[in-house]
Amino acid sequence: YTILHRNYTLHWGEIDIIATKSDSLGNKQLIFVEVKARIGYLKGKPYEAITYAKRKHLMRSAQYFLKTHNYPDYSYRVDVISIVLSTTCTVLELKHYENIMV
Repeated sequence: YTILHRNYTLHWGEIDIIATKSDSLGNKQLIFVEVKARIGYLKGKPYEAITYAKRKHLMRSAQYFLKTHNYPDYSYRVDVISIVLSTTCTVLELKHYENIMV
């Protein structure tokens, strides 16, 4: 992964990470990443905070980015990174969910 932007701000919100990645066949992808973190499990797992409305917002943001930037040969996807921290802020669990829009 090559990170292009962190905390990319749009007038209606932000995209936490925008990155590129090429596979072994040379196919290029733009990856829009939402990062969710929680301390402990009391309020559920972080990825559970990605509601239908949030997914819709992420897709709209990704499409806007694609429309306003020149990446004609790239496919794109939306990923989620879910992080659970201890009360001392050490990482208890880190999961990367690829292509959540499927």
